[in-house]
Amino acid sequence: MIFGVWIDKWNRKWLMQISDFIQAFTTGVFAVLLFVDVFELQYIYFITIILSLCNNLFGISNTSILPELVKKDLLITANSLLSTSQQVARLVGSTVGGILIAYTGEATVIAINAITFFVSLAFIQFIRYEYTPNQQEGVKHSLINDIVEGFTWLKKERALVTLILIGMLSNVALGPTNVLPPMLIKEDFNGTAAALGVFDSFIGIGLLAGAVFVGIVSPKKIGMWFSFGLGMQSIGMFVISFSPNLIFANLGNLILGIAIIITNIPMSTFFQVMVPTNMRGRINSISSVSFNFSIPITYGVVGILADKIGAQEVYAIGTAILFICVVLAFTNKELVKSFIGADEGKKQEQVERNL
Repeated sequence: MIFGVWIDKWNRKWLMQISDFIQAFTTGVFAVLLFVDVFELQYIYFITIILSLCNNLFGISNTSILPELVKKDLLITANSLLSTSQQVARLVGSTVGGILIAYTGEATVIAINAITFFVSLAFIQFIRYEYTPNQQEGVKHSLINDIVEGFTWLKKERALVTLILIGMLSNVALGPTNVLPPMLIKEDFNGTAAALGVFDSFIGIGLLAGAVFVGIVSPKKIGMWFSFGLGMQSIGMFVISFSPNLIFANLGNLILGIAIIITNIPMSTFFQVMVPTNMRGRINSISSVSFNFSIPITYGVVGILADKIGAQEVYAIGTAILFICVVLAFTNKELVKSFIGADEGKKQEQVERNL
């Protein structure tokens, strides 16, 4: 929540660079501690907290600044390109990282990782972004008042509130995909570690394929595509839940990966279009906290349930929850009819001027 207030008040480009610098410094210290062999387990907690906070600040700043860099009718394409680059980086990074660790050791790889943050910082400098201070910058508001102002604005936007609720429920529904794959592969399909790797790779391929597909199609009916993506997620989970073998389970994971991107990109774009610039940091922060709030509890419950009834059965429960999300999405007329285009961009710019 605090980050959201900062992002709405300060230069978003600078906040991204500050985030990168802190992450570079923290990761560099981590590498040095490993090189000199004085690293202790408790250090990892502080390092993880710092990196997580900075990553959150960077992510919200990045999402909030994008509508100021591209035209609103190009936001889908821009978000798709970002998603594609992220998926490629994950696929390549995990492979290259594993090879480098095998040949050079953990400390060297972590040091290289620190350097990548400096590279990111340098590239951000080339972004053509003209910072416009908030018109209310001269008015002194307390941090609490600024946060409350964000909630007050959001409360009036029923479509956005529905979207946040759906996001929370879908995160609960997708909990099994993050916790149960090892158990699913081993106990339901008698698979090995190699089979688990293939299963995970299919969702990665799906995420990449989904990002490329959405970028090529560049849909304008973002509400309809978001709802359709939720439906595809429920199909992917259903296939995994009732798969008789690994082949069908891999197919379900592929569908799930594609569907997650088809859902997430329109959802991000919807927020970027509907939320005015001076509120975007706070609303994105509220949605981020809401989406992630239930995750730790969900993971614990998923594990307990799986021990009681089995992995595929928990996937089936996730399927049912996703179906509820689909119903909520398709019954919200404002959400389903959401459209992005040149006219919508002009309309939103007028709203921001009025604010």
